[in-house]
Amino acid sequence: MAFIRLDVRCLYAILICTAFGSTLSSNTEIKGNLETKIQDMDCIYYNWQYLLCSWKLGTDVNFDTNYYLFYWYEGLDHALQCSDYIEDNGKNIGCRFSHLEEPDYKNFYICVNGSSKSQLIRPSYFIFQLQNIVKPLPPDYLNIIVKKSEDINLEWNIPDGPIPANCFIYEIKFTEDNTTWVATTFENEMYVSRTSNDSQEICFLVRSKMNVYCADDGIWSEWSEIECWRGMR
Repeated sequence: MAFIRLDVRCLYAILICTAFGSTLSSNTEIKGNLETKIQDMDCIYYNWQYLLCSWKLGTDVNFDTNYYLFYWYEGLDHALQCSDYIEDNGKNIGCRFSHLEEPDYKNFYICVNGSSKSQLIRPSYFIFQLQNIVKPLPPDYLNIIVKKSEDINLEWNIPDGPIPANCFIYEIKFTEDNTTWVATTFENEMYVSRTSNDSQEICFLVRSKMNVYCADDGIWSEWSEIECWRGMR
């Protein structure tokens, strides 16, 4: 029989599930086969504005099985159930979170419970810090300024939204003719030097991410649209 040891952080998540019908506690066995729990849980906090979590169904569940998500973080009076499920063929496969009030820089506890008339469904527990799963928008309005000398100024706009300007790091993919290199910067511009005054095409793209001063981790945005400069032929 399988047992687990609980640390203090997980206890909050456990209490969420036990409050909504799970039989799991700090001294009891886990109920339900491992294959009945959800698979591939993925949560992304888009642009520090809205949270979306998705999962796949357990691999050994009966047709009547469905899953339900509950969450809690410091500041809420009690655990809440997802109010906006993402469904596929009548099954809950995700949750859209709206109107989260000050959930950042604190533990965000999630429990996904299951129900079935014919089998026990193993619950799943997750703890996030939302600032660490932010996926920003890509930068836009890219611009290339080529001076008479070798100097090139690459610049772009800070992504729209609530993320403070000092919380970004940028990755730049720069191509001069047939040579490409990648660099990072904390500023929304970069100065580079042409390898040759005869180069005929200069292009770059940028993507953004939360930097180490505002988060322990993060998710890179999509790449921006490409911006190019072409010399006189």
